[in-house]
Amino acid sequence: IAAKWTVIGRFEEGQWPLWSGYYVRFWFVTRVCQLAPLRLLRGTPWMPMFLRAMGAKIGPNAHIDTDRFCAYDLVTIGESASVGGDVHAMAYEVRDGMLRVGPVAIGDRAFVGARSVLSPHSVVGQDASLGELSLLRPGDRVPDGDCWQGAPAEEGGEPPHDLGAAIAGVRR
Repeated sequence: IAAKWTVIGRFEEGQWPLWSGYYVRFWFVTRVCQLAPLRLLRGTPWMPMFLRAMGAKIGPNAHIDTDRFCAYDLVTIGESASVGGDVHAMAYEVRDGMLRVGPVAIGDRAFVGARSVLSPHSVVGQDASLGELSLLRPGDRVPDGDCWQGAPAEEGGEPPHDLGAAIAGVRR
């Protein structure tokens, strides 16, 4: 946490050439974060607390079973959302010699299935579902209440269940 705030401060949305000053700071902070055994926090109440300390916006009762984050300040996870195991919500990509960083948002009561990938500038709306092993490309948005799946993700499928009611029932 100290390395992130000292070296880069807040992650910014934008694009930078590889090996630029911002890229080197970005790379350094991501490598330091990879040294921490964050996998031990997956699925526990401490993961949302850690993500908030790193600058992410995490709603109450969010269940997060992944440690695959990077540009923390650009990650938003809504209230009672469920993020499955090994979901990649890194909020960056390297393409055409550029580091491209953009926000990733998961709405209230949304579900993101295990091992899915959320690209920069992607959104999973409120009460929406992204199936397991799915890829949400840069700029894609799963509309509120919709269920998408596949790689690349497309509309179709049935939501797994009423996530808000299921999470609320477990927390009582």
